[in-house]
Amino acid sequence: DNGLNFVSGLDRNGSRGERKTEEIFDLADQDGYRDAGGEAGMTTTQEFGNISCANYYANSPWFIAESGFDKVIGSDAKGQPLMVSREIEGSTHFFTTLMNLPEALYARIMEQCGVRRYMDTLDDQCWVGNDVFFLYAVTSGKKQPQFPHNCKARAIIGPFKGILTPGDSFDAVAGLTYGFVIESLCSP
Repeated sequence: DNGLNFVSGLDRNGSRGERKTEEIFDLADQDGYRDAGGEAGMTTTQEFGNISCANYYANSPWFIAESGFDKVIGSDAKGQPLMVSREIEGSTHFFTTLMNLPEALYARIMEQCGVRRYMDTLDDQCWVGNDVFFLYAVTSGKKQPQFPHNCKARAIIGPFKGILTPGDSFDAVAGLTYGFVIESLCSP
């Protein structure tokens, strides 16, 4: 079971029982701040798709990991590691200086870590519990959730009524929430 955890340089207190950022990555300078020097973007490594990432907050504090990481995910034009990862007790922890990663990078990270994606796109917001799936439709149109192959999904909330089996889709209306109970295909 591989976990996935994103940490931020601003989460320096280790809130909610989580480890402090400094306990996972060694950040630049004693106060953790470094001026980006006008470089407000990075390119990921080939393993992560050579994705160009722009940071729209160039004047924000930039917390840059100097050590304590296993892998560099992306660097700026100066070669500074702006996104890194570290494996700790079976969980992959990612740290990034950028505040707004593109969806393509999130998708690549999920793929690399073996995270089950219930939707092909990241447009709609999803919440998945032990046996429930909720989708908030940001856009209208055909939605095709990717449930496990041995499962079906029975609608419990929203205008769609019925059961979805693997490969089925439904038409959604933007602004509405759809909820399903995930059940075994063998259940009645």
